[in-house]
Amino acid sequence: MKYIFNEKSNFQNQIGKYPIDYFHICWYDMGKNGECYDEDNITPTMFTSSMLTHIDTEDNEGDSDRTRIFVHHINGDIYELCLHKLTEEQWSECSNFYGGKDR
Repeated sequence: MKYIFNEKSNFQNQIGKYPIDYFHICWYDMGKNGECYDEDNITPTMFTSSMLTHIDTEDNEGDSDRTRIFVHHINGDIYELCLHKLTEEQWSECSNFYGGKDR
């Protein structure tokens, strides 16, 4: 995520503004056609790395409860945080930006 800079100020006095408004975690009940049964909005300052354990992965495919984490930006853009497992071969290619990625 890149900081947003005010174009009106000169370079030395620019103060970066964090572009994320909030993180949105949704819990889904797969026994009820994947309906959302709970959600939480978390400010960027309260979001911790332990919350990344909520990100749904292929390993969770058979679970009855599943989660998704969305990132709401101050400009209105919305992203979803996703994890995908890497093979050892993919990891060995990660010294290059495109290594381990499906382009």
